[in-house]
Amino acid sequence: MNKISIKIRYLLVLFFLANFVILTATGIRLYRYLFFTPCRLEVNCRGYGVDIDWMKQWENQERDGSQGILAMAGWNFAGRKEIYAVGVGRTDTAQLLKVYGSMEQVFPVRILSGVYGLAGRENACVLSRDLAEALFGSDQVTGEQVCLDGEEGEKIFLEIAGVIDREGKYMLVPMSEGEVERIAVLFDKRFQAREKMKENLAIPADSE
Repeated sequence: MNKISIKIRYLLVLFFLANFVILTATGIRLYRYLFFTPCRLEVNCRGYGVDIDWMKQWENQERDGSQGILAMAGWNFAGRKEIYAVGVGRTDTAQLLKVYGSMEQVFPVRILSGVYGLAGRENACVLSRDLAEALFGSDQVTGEQVCLDGEEGEKIFLEIAGVIDREGKYMLVPMSEGEVERIAVLFDKRFQAREKMKENLAIPADSE
């Protein structure tokens, strides 16, 4: 066997070994992506009759963890509202979102101050960075109060529980009844997440 044949065989072995290593690494990354990476799915459910009672039923069914749901939220866009900053006297207009469940799933962004979730706090709200700065000149406004008009013209006073790193002027408040326009669900892994969402909602979902 001449030196050229030996060299060719050596190069072929190196080639197959390199491809094996690449394919193995790709397979490991894909496995981790499918089975160890959480997946957030969001659905536009306006007009489908999905309400908070339905969401509570889904939450109760998930108590055994069979579907791998880590968090869930449903929300409505309640229109633009005039928000008054108590104590500083400034007023601005913001998009009001009424949220049930894990508020962090509405806008999965960084918390600048305070807390994001409002479980058990009916008279509290979360502001976006732009709204907080427009009203108070700062995003460090946890504990401050804002006021807006209710559906019947009554004044509603809310304590700011947190500020999130979100562009645009938004106020998020908790809701406890009624239909929701959008739902976001955080699954523990991507594998079959869409199938699980479709099984429960039969509505196309977007993932993140």
